[in-house]
Amino acid sequence: MLWWQEAENFYVSKVNSLDPNDPDYGWKLMMIEDELNEMIRDISPYSQSTRGYNEDY
Repeated sequence: MLWWQEAENFYVSKVNSLDPNDPDYGWKLMMIEDELNEMIRDISPYSQSTRGYNEDY
């Protein structure tokens, strides 16, 4: 599985587990997005934390 597929599967499964009628839905969605961004930083080959790809920018 490619890194971005892993991230997409993570996001879809987390969002699908939320109840849209929950008053905290927006907050929970933001937390999932934060978790997703952290995951992408960890697994993406283009992330600063893994290979320094963006060091020149």
